[in-house]
Amino acid sequence: MKIIGKSPSEQKIKVGEWTFSDQVGILASPYYQTLLLEPRLSRLLYLLASHEKSIVSRDYLMEQIWRDTIVNEESLTRAIADLRKVLLNNFPEGPKIDTIRKRGYLFSLGRTPKSLALKWNIKKKQVPVILTLIALIFWLLLF
Repeated sequence: MKIIGKSPSEQKIKVGEWTFSDQVGILASPYYQTLLLEPRLSRLLYLLASHEKSIVSRDYLMEQIWRDTIVNEESLTRAIADLRKVLLNNFPEGPKIDTIRKRGYLFSLGRTPKSLALKWNIKKKQVPVILTLIALIFWLLLF
């Protein structure tokens, strides 16, 4: 994990090849996929990613996300489930959140898109072209 940006208001976290901006709540993959997260999930992802490869306790997350609000642990459980679903639906081989029983959560990259590109022998610049061709073929098959 590396924090990049000139000021705290424009800080971004770079985890592997993934970039996350807490201010605007955008998670970006190295292959130009972007995802806008709701504020609750954005804060949760920021906290987990900034402690990459470390177990983050449930109490710490609840205190940081819902400082001035009284919530039960189910709120955090629901937020983790929502974030996992969003990450899985949009970045199947990307970041993931593991539950460490009775301790907290662990954020990891899973299998990174770079490793997939190497496996398939695809270069970064080729991905948009390949996706465009697939979309064109799909469109032609429909019509």
